[in-house]
Amino acid sequence: MNEGKDPSQLSVHAEAALLQIDFYHLRNADLATPLAMLAHKTVASGHKLLILAHEDSHVAISERLWTFRPDSFLAHAADENEGHENAQIWLTSDVAVNQIDARFLALTAGLEPPEVQKFDRVFNLFDGTSEVSVSAARDSWKRWSGKEDVACRYFAQDDQGRWSQKK
Repeated sequence: MNEGKDPSQLSVHAEAALLQIDFYHLRNADLATPLAMLAHKTVASGHKLLILAHEDSHVAISERLWTFRPDSFLAHAADENEGHENAQIWLTSDVAVNQIDARFLALTAGLEPPEVQKFDRVFNLFDGTSEVSVSAARDSWKRWSGKEDVACRYFAQDDQGRWSQKK
């Protein structure tokens, strides 16, 4: 995975009412590496990130957050941990709870909170090798891109793992 500059700058839109949702079409089932890239950029920009993922993927995601960069680690916690009041990254499978009052959200496996509009920025990562995941992402795109206060963008990974925005 190329951790070069991601074209989706992590700043929050100037228009406070506009929700930015970025779709990340993965070329394989590895969620952990792109999540670590986004988490690193989110924390570096001064924001907190809530990662919504099925519990069976928590170990792989957690390990990648710890080891993503050899010169640093991404401290984080999950539902079974304490310390949400100090966490910058929280890993959860509970769609109804935002333990750290994060304004940035990473969605995986088609999970969505009931009120996605409470976030400023959403990263929707989906497995491009799974027709079920691709279909769910398409449904989400149609539902969200039709709203006036939502801006959607689509990014795809090339064979070298680099991201590019598609029209």
